[in-house]
Amino acid sequence: MMTSRNILNLTLLGIVSVLVLVVVFEPGKTPEKKKPSLTALKKESISKIDIKQSGNKNIQFRKINHVWQMTSPYQLPANEYRISSILQLVEAKSYSQHDLTKLNKSNFKLDKPKVVVTFNDKVSVAFGSSEPLTHRRYVQVGNTLHLINDTVYYHVSSKPTALVSLQLLPKNTAIKAIQLPDRKLELKDGRWQIEKEPKEMASDAVTQLLNNWKLAQALDVVAAKDKPGKQQIKLFVEGRDKPIIFSIVKRKPDFVLLRQDKAVEYKLMEDSAQGLLTLAKPEPVREKPLKDKTATHSK
Repeated sequence: MMTSRNILNLTLLGIVSVLVLVVVFEPGKTPEKKKPSLTALKKESISKIDIKQSGNKNIQFRKINHVWQMTSPYQLPANEYRISSILQLVEAKSYSQHDLTKLNKSNFKLDKPKVVVTFNDKVSVAFGSSEPLTHRRYVQVGNTLHLINDTVYYHVSSKPTALVSLQLLPKNTAIKAIQLPDRKLELKDGRWQIEKEPKEMASDAVTQLLNNWKLAQALDVVAAKDKPGKQQIKLFVEGRDKPIIFSIVKRKPDFVLLRQDKAVEYKLMEDSAQGLLTLAKPEPVREKPLKDKTATHSK
């Protein structure tokens, strides 16, 4: 039998349910129209990116064997994070669209855009000024003025070296031999031969050294400006006739390696030198604590 308390609870539950529906569906409110995409392209279809920066050399990227490479002005693997951000541009939401033929381009700094990005040699996006209230960016595609979130300009206006990979070696590099300043390690008949093998060396020292090189990432990559140092590291890898050569420019306060053939320098932390240039020593043996000889047991 329904009591007055149960009836009251059911009534309150019904009121709460109605209020929830009002909040969620907001009856009477016109649904917001879906914002159109900046272009009709899909990021998965992009295989070429060309960036033209005012007063600078053009920057070119090509997708080769599913991997993005910078082909100009440097020939190096691309920075995957930055490329991914740039690719978002083709599907970016356009918050407003206007016929630019009826407007003054100079009002949006599109008469002489500082950056123009072209995808697949088909669609170009020119970057203008930012809108002061929303801080969104004015861009031009064809004869249309668009307003988009300002998340990509930082990347496309960066210096070329900021757009290359921070990794010292390409992914999946198979190392066959390493010539360090003080010794050479070489893989022969499935075993690593070590020249001038140190007396004390960790059992996995070679594996550690190889992994350190394969995973090494710089803090920054800059255009080469230093002369090659006297000490060099040569890495012999699968698929290359000639070794990859790094020259040690300096060790403090940063560890700087020059790759002269690519005209770039890699800046690493000072302590990175230890892991890239030396074979790890065995972990020190921990001594067991001595028992207190004066301790006695009594019943």
